[in-house]
Parts: sequence; C-alpha cells; structure tokens
Amino acid sequence: MDKKGSILVPLTIAFAIFTLIALLVLVFAKGAQFDKHLGDRQLELFNIYQSGEKPLYFVDEAAAKSADKALLEVAANGLKASTDCGMYDTFRLWAMGSMDGSCSPVQKSCYPDDGDSHRKYFAYVSRQNLYGYIDDYNSNPDNYAIPKDYADFELVESSGKLQLVGTANAPVVVSLVDVKTGNPAVEYGMKPSFRQDVDIDFVADAQNLVATSEQLIKKAEGDARSIIEAADNLNGLDWDEGFSYKKEQYSCTHDVGSCSCCVIEETCESGEVDPETGEFVCTKKGSSIVPVGDGTLYESVPYYLVDIPMSVKVLDGGSHRSFYVYDGAAKKVVPKEVEYRFGLDWVEAHPEDSSTFCSCGNGSPCSGLKIDEKKGDAGDAGGEEKEASYACTITCTDDSSSDFCTSTNLDGKYEVDDETGISCSYTCPSCPDGCSDGSCKESGGTIN
Repeated sequence: MDKKGSILVPLTIAFAIFTLIALLVLVFAKGAQFDKHLGDRQLELFNIYQSGEKPLYFVDEAAAKSADKALLEVAANGLKASTDCGMYDTFRLWAMGSMDGSCSPVQKSCYPDDGDSHRKYFAYVSRQNLYGYIDDYNSNPDNYAIPKDYADFELVESSGKLQLVGTANAPVVVSLVDVKTGNPAVEYGMKPSFRQDVDIDFVADAQNLVATSEQLIKKAEGDARSIIEAADNLNGLDWDEGFSYKKEQYSCTHDVGSCSCCVIEETCESGEVDPETGEFVCTKKGSSIVPVGDGTLYESVPYYLVDIPMSVKVLDGGSHRSFYVYDGAAKKVVPKEVEYRFGLDWVEAHPEDSSTFCSCGNGSPCSGLKIDEKKGDAGDAGGEEKEASYACTITCTDDSSSDFCTSTNLDGKYEVDDETGISCSYTCPSCPDGCSDGSCKESGGTIN
C-alpha cells in the first residue's frame, strides 16, 4: 500500500461518520418522528382481516340456528305458509270438504308437496330468522355491520342431503382509519355466504305424510285408525295413534223448484134474514183454502263433517328429534321436538235422508193447510186441539104463537159434528113470556 492509499481510507471512514452524525442531528433538529415500527402495517392488515372474519363466522352459526328454528315452525304449521284449505282448531288443513250450491259433496286438496311451496316456505322462514339474529349482532356498535340482503337464499339438494344456501348481495366493510386525519386509509369488503346442512329431510317426510293422509279421506273411523297403525314408525315417523275423529252433523239447503201457496178465507155456509133489520145474518160460518201464488220449494240434505287433527313426530333412535330453542316464558334454552301438525277434513253426505219444504212470501204452503173442524177456523195440519166453551144464541118458537122469544148467551155443552162442523148441544130453557114450556125448538146456533 502506498502513502496516498493509506491516507484515503481513514479520510473516507471519517467522512462517513461525519455524514451519519449530521443526518441524525438534522432529523432530530426538525422534530422528525417515526410513527410505525417495521411490520406494523402488515399487522394492522392482518387485524382488519380478522375483524372481517368475525361477522362471517357469526353468519355461518346464525344460519345453522335459523334452519333449526325454521324446521320447528314449518313443521308445526303443516309445511304450509297459507291456510288456503282453512283451519281446524290450530291445525292447517291439507284437505277440506264442503257442499256446493246443489248440495253435492266437494273435496279440495291443499297438500304441501304440491310444487315446491314447502321448500320456499322453509327458505323464507330461515331467512327471516337469520335477519333477526343479524339485527341483534348489529345492535352492538363495536361490531362491523352485517347487511340484510340475501336475495340468493334457497334450499338445494347436494349428495342426497338438503342444504340451505345463501350469499349476501352486499359486503361487510372493514376499514383502517388514519389516526391523524380520521379518514379510512384501507377498506376491506367481504360478502357473507354459507352452505348449511338441514338436519331433517322434511321434503321426503312430506311425501310420506301425504301418501298416508290421502288414504284416510272419506274413511270410517275404524278404517282410518287401521291405516295410521300400519304407517306408525315407518320412514322415521311416529304417528299419533290416539288421534281425534270428530264427526258433526249439518244440513245443506238448496232451491229445487216452486210450490203453491194459499191462505184460509172465512165463508158462510148458511144464514137467514133478520126480520127486524132485513139484513142477512150468517148463522153458520166456514172456511176454505184459497191459492195466492207460487213459493220456493227447498230441499234439505243432511251431512256429516269429519275432521281429523294429526300429529306426527320425527324419530331419532329411541326418542324424538328435537332442537334447542330459547323459551321466552321460562327465560332459558329448552329442547323442543319436531312435530308435523296438520288436519284432514271431508264431507259424508246422506241424500237418501233429504226432505223438502215450501217457503211462501205470502200465505202458507197449500199442502200444509186444512180446516180445523173443531175450531171452524184455519190451522196447520196436526194442530193442537183445545177444549173450549161457547156461548150460543138460541131462538125458541111456540108452535101456537107467531111471537119469537130469544134467549142469548146460553151456556151449552160443546161437541163436534163431523159433517157440519161446530154445533151447540143444549137443553132449551124455559121460554120467556109468550112461549110455553116444552114447546121450544132449535132454529139455529151460532158461535159468538
């Protein structure tokens, strides 16, 4: 090494040291500070990702709970979202019987496996349950908000199992905020999605339930119980063999034509002229039936309405399948069994026992009227007969005299003459002056 080289090396080292010292002095003199250590940014990004995973994990768990809760609700409602066949008590009907306008039986079917309505119903209830869980999660201000937007939410089959699938249309947004400006420095968005197995194949259960239920329609009670006994414990279903078989009687009325209507009019069968006034006096009254037009003829058909409420539970080994749910009344989580509840209804008509009747707007049915001979008046056929006391006006005459002596309101015994109707039977009292005893004759009797 020559002399020049031996001087250059120390000078270079000294210059480097001087430069480093100068830079350090300059930095500290200007108040420069290092906000981040090496790797801090990477750590924050990792924490952001972890924060985003928390709501995603929550959605997975909530979806599973939502499906379990939906199974309980959908099964209890007979796998039907609507009551298009009506209700029997708290049971949604799968079949409904009725009588049409001509009083003929009509049967309507509303089984849950018609199309895919029960699948859509389950998906809908599951989604509403999930939204409820999301509302609870979002109520905590420390949590990143989970969107309630799951248009893609359906029930599918995969590898022979039912699965509930959903993907949010909007992401969960997680952001890193700049501590100096307060503005988001980094944003990270993730769309929640899930694919959950449904623990009970309610679609297969619906097919088995409907197949058995269709056999029950219009069966006598003994036959219906035999069908349920044969189906019990098959395909993992426990049918309630002690079901109620309720049968109530009603009647159906409909218009079958027209009928004749009449009224009772009073008539005079015999009478005489009053010698003092010269007016005609009716001494024997009668009645006659007079037509007044047409009425409506109705037929009344008796029938029975049969209702069967059914309860079917899902077997799980030696017990029934259940899910844990929160009981608001007990304020604790309790197991609840999965129970399919539905009703069947049909009509059992008996037209052979039908009857007809005439309805009149004016008067009464002609066939239902007759003259009540005892009363000399109108009355319904088969009307009640009553004992009565009548006052008779009796005219007594003396064979040897042209004078008339009249006794009124004489009490006499009441009797009915089959040919003439009402008459009075009596013993003629002593005649007034001008008449001789024992010579009185009956010239007529009337009812006052």
